[in-house]
Amino acid sequence: MRQLMNVVSGAGALGVRLGLLVLAIAAIMFLVAAHRQALSKALASTMVSGCGELASARSLPKRVIVAGRARPHPANALIAPISGKACVWYRVVVWHGGPGHSPRSRYVYSTSDPFSVEDDTGTVHVSGRLVSRFLHDDDIYNGVAADLVEITALAAGRHADALERLERAGVFSFNHRRDVYQITEYRLEQNRAITVLARPQRGRLGVMLTAGVGVCGVAGPPLDELLTDARYQAKGTRSMTRGLTYGGGALLAVGLLLQVPTWIAG
Repeated sequence: MRQLMNVVSGAGALGVRLGLLVLAIAAIMFLVAAHRQALSKALASTMVSGCGELASARSLPKRVIVAGRARPHPANALIAPISGKACVWYRVVVWHGGPGHSPRSRYVYSTSDPFSVEDDTGTVHVSGRLVSRFLHDDDIYNGVAADLVEITALAAGRHADALERLERAGVFSFNHRRDVYQITEYRLEQNRAITVLARPQRGRLGVMLTAGVGVCGVAGPPLDELLTDARYQAKGTRSMTRGLTYGGGALLAVGLLLQVPTWIAG
């Protein structure tokens, strides 16, 4: 009998641990669901404006959505250092390690220079920092706007020429030439169709779309596609959160009940 009670108590302890683990995951999913809900609400409720209308507005809204083509800023024509392609923004991710080893150390460089978005009505400026803020679920998951940027990837190797180009561009100076380097370049090329949700501010250059508090960012898909995806993700994560909460609570309750006989027997 004592042996059976020990088995039941052990199963109960396992149930408690699993229940707490599932509830912890549910708490994380709750935060994800809250973010997706906020994204959905922002995309649905934020004012949509043409670039010309926004540029000439006497008073600016707190947030705005514009869509158009990415153009280089007149004073800031960027060339991506690895591909040599003209672009309006780029990020370089470098993994490197000693000879004979897989690359282990990570270095990331992203431009923050402004560029422009242009439609049939005019042009407004965009802070480069907005490209690192996301409006699409796939971009949030990948940590980069994968459906917006072009990618050039160099497999692990010495890459002396690429390292020299990075140094000339002022990206980074790599002193260990014998190391192994794995390099990936992400770039937002000129004339790419973009959708921007941001906080407009007026400055010496005109209206600049900036990264404010809350939801903002740049994406490739049009607004209707972004909104449909955000609503779908918000609904799905809410349902998953409920399921995990109920399941974790049930595991925790059953686990505690299985341990009651042991507690009573003391």
